[in-house]
Amino acid sequence: MLDAPFFDPRMPWWFDQVAKDYSQKLATLGKWLFVGSGALFFVPLTQWLALGLAGVLLVTAVILGRAYNKHVDEFIEHTSLANLIKIFAPTWRFVLMTSILLGVGCGLTEWSFFAEYKQIIIGLFVSGGILDLAKGLSSN
Repeated sequence: MLDAPFFDPRMPWWFDQVAKDYSQKLATLGKWLFVGSGALFFVPLTQWLALGLAGVLLVTAVILGRAYNKHVDEFIEHTSLANLIKIFAPTWRFVLMTSILLGVGCGLTEWSFFAEYKQIIIGLFVSGGILDLAKGLSSN
């Protein structure tokens, strides 16, 4: 057997690439959400506005994932849980922002809770987003 790092002897399925592309699109959107999320703390975010923003993010995810959604059953059947986590781990920022907005929109939490700690949250979101964008631009 070839002893080379990062070598996978399996033949790649074409839907593996579709899933990776979908994950990359959501990860990129999540990076931009992290950079722009600081602006949300300077706008009074009502429950309906948060629900609307979360809805827009969910619709965007569905639109970006049309090709993936056509073959998701086949992809999951041929992919291990560890590989699923590896493929979709970069989308955590998108999932986090959508979850926060859904929580506020559904009334599970109040935006004022996040606004109290806005300096810390803005620092984490914006610096994380900027670092990720810089890493993405330097790798291209």
